[in-house]
Amino acid sequence: MISSKEIHVEGGSSHVLSKLNSQRSSTKYCDVVLQVGDDEFPAHRAVLAACSEYFDAMFSSQMKERHERNISMKGIASDAMEKILDFFYSDIIILTDENVGDLLQAASLLNLLELLKIINDYMIEALKPTTCLHFRNLGRLYALENIVKQAECGLKENFEAVSLHLDFCQLSVTELKNLLSSDDIRVEYESNIFVALVRWVNYDPEKRSKYFTNLFKCIRLQLIPTEYLAEKVRKEPLVRACLECRDLVEDAFLFQVNPNRFKTQNLREGQIIFADVKSNFVLCFGGAKMSVCNVCDGKWEVLSIPGQSDFSASSPVVCGRATVFCGGPQSSPSNRVSRFNGRMFESFVPMKTPRANAATVCLRGDILVFGGELSEHVMYQGRVPNQSYSRLGTQVGVQQIDSGCKVLANDFERYDSTQKQWEVVGKLLQPRAAAAAVVVKSYVYLLGGYNRVQDMGSNRNPRGQKLVCDVVEKYDSTANKWSSAKNMTQARASFGAAALNNIIYCVGGHDQNLAQLASSEFFDTTTEQWTNFIIPNPWKGPSSACNNGDKIYAFGCSTPSLYTLDATEHKWNIISSNESLTTCQKIVPVYWKQI
Repeated sequence: MISSKEIHVEGGSSHVLSKLNSQRSSTKYCDVVLQVGDDEFPAHRAVLAACSEYFDAMFSSQMKERHERNISMKGIASDAMEKILDFFYSDIIILTDENVGDLLQAASLLNLLELLKIINDYMIEALKPTTCLHFRNLGRLYALENIVKQAECGLKENFEAVSLHLDFCQLSVTELKNLLSSDDIRVEYESNIFVALVRWVNYDPEKRSKYFTNLFKCIRLQLIPTEYLAEKVRKEPLVRACLECRDLVEDAFLFQVNPNRFKTQNLREGQIIFADVKSNFVLCFGGAKMSVCNVCDGKWEVLSIPGQSDFSASSPVVCGRATVFCGGPQSSPSNRVSRFNGRMFESFVPMKTPRANAATVCLRGDILVFGGELSEHVMYQGRVPNQSYSRLGTQVGVQQIDSGCKVLANDFERYDSTQKQWEVVGKLLQPRAAAAAVVVKSYVYLLGGYNRVQDMGSNRNPRGQKLVCDVVEKYDSTANKWSSAKNMTQARASFGAAALNNIIYCVGGHDQNLAQLASSEFFDTTTEQWTNFIIPNPWKGPSSACNNGDKIYAFGCSTPSLYTLDATEHKWNIISSNESLTTCQKIVPVYWKQI
């Protein structure tokens, strides 16, 4: 009886390919020579035809190259031809930022689909400020839409870094104007955009000076500090040579003196309020009441805004010149988001999840909302089944939530300012509500609040009571990863927190027994150490704090008073009290209105 058996030899085909590559190096059995300029590359027709439909068609058709030993290759760089042959014979390709353009051209000409995909993936991974303009041009040339889209985003996200490279100076005047006019480019300071414009013009001043005035109008001079306007912008020769430009600078000075005479220029989508940008006003709100305090003289003004809602348990965040309120109220958590521009409330995209008492920050123009309290209404449309939340100290799926029973959310979502939509980013390390969140560099620190609900009851902590924690967690926004940080010295919820010079200040709130805290502490993010300090004029109960330029302000609603921090002596000094503000709970700096 005849039997058969299939035997597979590991590495057999790769060994054959390796032998063929060795033969190519010594020109042994090579039956074709590819000529690129003055360089010659011996190869085997069978290998070329097996690896490329282009060569297969060439050698199997009636083309003259079918019988020729020497074949001239047009439109391919010599180095690219060498690397592609290495790829045919070894399955290895070495890509660099410098050779990717030549290889893309060669792979497109030879219709090497596998190599094109490899190059496409490399360009996505290698996209950075030094390459995004070059890769964008390649993407446009070879119809790689995903490369063009990613490069455009990289250009806007890293405008300042991109503008330092030679590719930026080679932009056309139309491309540059579109960029300078865009709300989406993200820079720390508007002055950096002015510097980029001057650099572009001076790259070829004879041809480009005539475009300066039209491009200069795209600079939002109102957002540039007066010192920089006086010392840099006004003295720039390109500005001095143009009467219209000088008038625009003068208008910017006048805006600082009397802003009501001018139409306010908007911050760009991702522009951040930095320490040298300061407002003299703080917005204080809670319930259905809003007031503004002038921190210079301590005077208050009550705002009466049409369409104003109940802001209890809503989470405020300043984005550009507007204040955005997320979620709330306490009685019925919702996914509503309202944007207040100082004159009226504007419609805004609702969150994915109804929340109350969440923690919010604005990071690089995007809004991040962490945790919060949910209710039975969180049988969401679009919510993933069995996603976990904390209720009664256990992990339960949303399908099991009892009617009216509040739970603590353990996820967080982001409003993408580029896509204009919310997305659930991921989970927290543990559920959290009534916590505080602050930004330090590219990190978000999530501090304190409630992190679970009591399961087994006791005299001190009844069953169902929310438990206050001292937990601190750190979110790396670049890597989208969470890590634990050193806990606070005091467990606290509904308290104020703000950061200044890499130091996080926490104040007030209440502890597990709902005892109102008249204490303050600060965390040095460089040494990772907490330090307590005394409040000379203590307030009690729920508190709020915010960074406003180079100062930190805090508000205690039970007092109720507004304080400013002396960061040198770690001391809170009272600015103003207002007995009518007992319902107010939170404060934010005002950038939308000059009173």
